[in-house]
Amino acid sequence: MGTYCTFDGCQSIEKIIVPDTVTEIGHRMFALCSSLKSIEFPQGITKFNAYAMTGCKSLENLIIPESVTTIDKEAFSSMESITTVTIPASVTSIGDSAFLKCKNLTSVYCERVTPPALLGKWVFMRDKQGNAYYPMNGKIYVPSGSEGAYQKATNWSVYSNIITGYNIE
Repeated sequence: MGTYCTFDGCQSIEKIIVPDTVTEIGHRMFALCSSLKSIEFPQGITKFNAYAMTGCKSLENLIIPESVTTIDKEAFSSMESITTVTIPASVTSIGDSAFLKCKNLTSVYCERVTPPALLGKWVFMRDKQGNAYYPMNGKIYVPSGSEGAYQKATNWSVYSNIITGYNIE
């Protein structure tokens, strides 16, 4: 499996099982796979590169493996059907606009106690009108006791009014 644009624009593909040998989801690897409804990633994936899954409008369930440390810019942008995503504690950085235009995203669970670096203010913006962006409708859940750290962290402060604590089980 290549690392660059492997399935970019494959509009008829509905299900993918990524082999265990893959450690990164490459630039635009699954971009614009608009009929994709199911994808399974192995543990061992460490990075989702830029635009890796942008425009996968039919995918409703996104499970990010616990081995992932980096989510690049717009990796999951314009995934209009996802409503919930869990960002594992292993993730240390999230690129700008990573979840931009995920219009139905209402719950983000960040499992890391220390806020991962947000590499821009538009990570969780749901829509754009002109030059104005609108934050997601919903909540960003962080481990109880770490709400203040998230609310003060660079670029997380944009979302301070929707950050709330929860108990990780």
